[in-house]
Amino acid sequence: MGTDRQTGYAVTLGHALPVTDRVVADALVEFVDINNVDGADADSQYLTTSLITTIDDAWNVTLSYTGRDMDVSGAPDVEDYLLQVSAGYDFGQGTTAEVGYRQTEESNVDTDIIGGLVRHSFEF
Repeated sequence: MGTDRQTGYAVTLGHALPVTDRVVADALVEFVDINNVDGADADSQYLTTSLITTIDDAWNVTLSYTGRDMDVSGAPDVEDYLLQVSAGYDFGQGTTAEVGYRQTEESNVDTDIIGGLVRHSFEF
């Protein structure tokens, strides 16, 4: 591990797009540039795009993609990605249910994950 200080910046743009009276889409684009990752002689750039769609204030569908490019001194560049798709429903009264799928490639290892979540929030 080197002694260089890690520095970087992030730029994010988001915009709500009313599609109809019942459907709203939120678009997001984010770019991140990090130099001397973990103090080493490596730089990393991330580009994330996502679209969150809400239907009737209860249903939601999200699609998100992040690509990462790592430039490591003296080694081949590394390109990874994360793709995520999820959907959920808000039953009201603090209860939601969601399902999702995630596909990643990191260090030439592909991973696919399917998951679900049921959540209830209590106020006290």
